[in-house]
Amino acid sequence: MNKDHKNAKLAQTILRGVAQAQTEVNLGLFNEDYPRLKDFLGHNFIKGKAINNTMGLKIIIANEGNEETQAQKVAQSLIKQPILGVIGSWTSEMTVATVDIYKENKLVSISPGATTEYLSNNPSPFFFRTVTNSSESFQHITKELIKRNKTKAVFFYSPSSDFSSSAWELFKEEFEAQGGKIIHQNAHRVPEYNLSTPDFNLQKSLEQNKKRT
Repeated sequence: MNKDHKNAKLAQTILRGVAQAQTEVNLGLFNEDYPRLKDFLGHNFIKGKAINNTMGLKIIIANEGNEETQAQKVAQSLIKQPILGVIGSWTSEMTVATVDIYKENKLVSISPGATTEYLSNNPSPFFFRTVTNSSESFQHITKELIKRNKTKAVFFYSPSSDFSSSAWELFKEEFEAQGGKIIHQNAHRVPEYNLSTPDFNLQKSLEQNKKRT
């Protein structure tokens, strides 16, 4: 499964959830005795009138292409329209690239996947997320590693990625605080492996570190 196919499957999953919520809210416009209500799959998933609406919800689908420039163009387009809120972006990088645009224009956005600590350290009253941040995730991960007596670790990451950089710093801090040891890459004590270097070889790196951990 290639990256584009994975992204498409992810988008489909999110859209199914959006469609279900939209259907439930819009069904609230009908009287409860409407005979066809029971025919809708998942009816009453959202109890009663979720919002005090007199009009149905309309969904606008936009593709940011997982590219910062495109994501910002989409955000600039959305803020010019009578939109109640934005669901997305999924990645930390796209969320960081657009969060200030929505904040400055007081448009609420919610991310189902962005975990970077940047969003915690730079909070916006118009941004929400449905996942825990990286700090909470790595606290659990490092505790489990130490519990299983996995006290040595190497770390592969990409410094150009907000999520990846944040994850590296948090893992190192949490792991060492709990007695773990980061295995250095070479004699110069470079403690991590840069996935974005042109000559990076994952299989070779894994083989090199099997004996060291």
